[in-house]
This record gives sequence, structure tokens and C-alpha cells, in this order.
Amino acid sequence: MRVGAIDCGTNSIRLLVADRDGENLTYLARRTEIVRLGQGVDVTGRIADEAMARTLLVAREYAQICREHNVDVLATDLPNLALETFARADATSVPAPAPAS
Repeated sequence: MRVGAIDCGTNSIRLLVADRDGENLTYLARRTEIVRLGQGVDVTGRIADEAMARTLLVAREYAQICREHNVDVLATDLPNLALETFARADATSVPAPAPAS
């Protein structure tokens, strides 16, 4: 099975694509890009537009790499992009998550 993972943090976004055979992984693609998503949030209280643009640009590149490698299963925290970083606690530009049902 071909698996992929995209992890987005405050400073960088990472990609891993691998073939999984039981407990064994054969890496096909690994990347880390510095995007500085949290740039200035401590001063402004919000995620900067240019920081979000950088992050989304890399996320789109990573999605294309996953498509090119025909990834079967993708694990990612991108749907919760701002919620999974320190920016959620500090940024006024990020809406609060919906209450769990």
C-alpha cells in the first residue's frame, strides 16, 4: 500500500510518501519546506496573509506529489491547519472549532 503524510506546523510543512509492507516502509518522497506560518502572529494576533499563501502553495505542491505517486491513503493535519499550530491559541483570524457532537 502506498501511504502519504503531510504535517503542517508553525514554521514548516513536511511530506512523506512511502510504500508500506507490513511494518516496513520504503520511502519514495520526503520533503520539508520552511513556510513560517506563525510569522508575526505574536505581534499582530493573526496569521499573516502572505504566511498563509506560502503554506497553501507548498500544500498544493505536496498534494500534486501525492497524486503523481498514486498515494492510496493520506494522513494530514491540513484540514485543521491553523488549529494544529500555536496560532490557534493566539490568532484572532482563526475561527473557533465547532463543538463536538
